[in-house]
Amino acid sequence: MSEDQIPYVVTVPPEVETAPNVKQLVVTTQDARDVANKLVVSSPDTYNQAAELISKIAMAAKRLEDERLSITRPMDAAKKRVMDWFRGPLYTLDATREVLRKKMVTFTTEQNRLREEERQRAEAAARQQREEAARLVREEQERAQAEQARLQEEQRQAEQLAQEAAQRAAAATTDEDRANAEKEQKRLKLEQLRAANRAEQAAEQSVERVEQIETTAIEPLFVPQTEVTKAKGIAQRKVAKYRINDLSKINANFMVPDEKAIGAMVRSMGTNAKKVIGEGIEIWLEDDLTVRAKS
Repeated sequence: MSEDQIPYVVTVPPEVETAPNVKQLVVTTQDARDVANKLVVSSPDTYNQAAELISKIAMAAKRLEDERLSITRPMDAAKKRVMDWFRGPLYTLDATREVLRKKMVTFTTEQNRLREEERQRAEAAARQQREEAARLVREEQERAQAEQARLQEEQRQAEQLAQEAAQRAAAATTDEDRANAEKEQKRLKLEQLRAANRAEQAAEQSVERVEQIETTAIEPLFVPQTEVTKAKGIAQRKVAKYRINDLSKINANFMVPDEKAIGAMVRSMGTNAKKVIGEGIEIWLEDDLTVRAKS
């Protein structure tokens, strides 16, 4: 079948048998289709025949549309009455449901905010605890260094006094002076050993205090958690929303042309519409027919 042939075959449903006017119009449509398929527009006469047939088709289409509307208008009116009757109660239910949903969302949003505040407070307390621990560690290390320096100086002085006592013992001229010098030397060596022991103990104690401070700083803090409220049949979820802040930065794939407005502008201005719409559109003119139905 060629492109200028009408492939659609009109079938008459059984209900049309009870509507003779409709049946006759459908039959007329079939006849018009057969004539149009056979007609070859190749001369002024056949052109006028086609024009006459188009006018008759327009008139038949109007009559068929009127018949259709005579049937569907009462149905549409009845449907509108039913829709109007249900619209109020359905709107009230939807509005009521939306009010409750918003109240529940507001509640869960507030609960989430409280949980976030609890988490932030706990993190701030932990951070403050770690900073305080670091300060105490620094102070302990500085104190320990000062104590070690003091004990080392005490040990050095004891060692120096012991060396002086040894020199006096070596230079003593009497047994009594030698005995006294050796006794003093032993006492100073013992004092030197005690100073070394005190330095070692102080260092160990300082290490223990630093470890205790650091252990306390890394202990996890108790974070009170607000219980997540749940209800049967209700699922809480995150829904993505959006707003356009800068239309010029939206990707071109998401910029949909308003073809209805473009079509109206083209029909109104013709090829001059390109000046208004922009260079991204192509406009051309095609031949067409205006058909008036003959009564």
